[in-house]
Amino acid sequence: MKTTPEQFSFFDARVRHWWNLLGMDQAGYRLETRTEQLDGNRAVMRAGHEGRVVDIVLSENMPKGNASGEQLEEAALHEVCHAFLLPLGVLGFQRFVGENELNHAEHEVTRRLQALILRLTKGTGE
Repeated sequence: MKTTPEQFSFFDARVRHWWNLLGMDQAGYRLETRTEQLDGNRAVMRAGHEGRVVDIVLSENMPKGNASGEQLEEAALHEVCHAFLLPLGVLGFQRFVGENELNHAEHEVTRRLQALILRLTKGTGE
């Protein structure tokens, strides 16, 4: 089933919502979204680590039954979560990782997670 402009627009809006909620806009990453032919995947996240550019791609052809609003929402959040963990994932591709590098990457993720939790619980008495 061909992805419609309305589905892509919805997906793009949800990606940007989760991107901002998880603090990725303040983490120095640049987001780009688009559609392209993906074999067997509804969506993927690709990162250019040097330029801190993240592409979140929605399949041009959705597998049958994989294009509801709820499924697009889940795909958007799933791919943004991959981007959220990039600082840790990048280290896995390096031959040698120092303790300071690992600590820095862990704290980058922890600070964004902390900010999210504080925003979500502010005023709830938690």
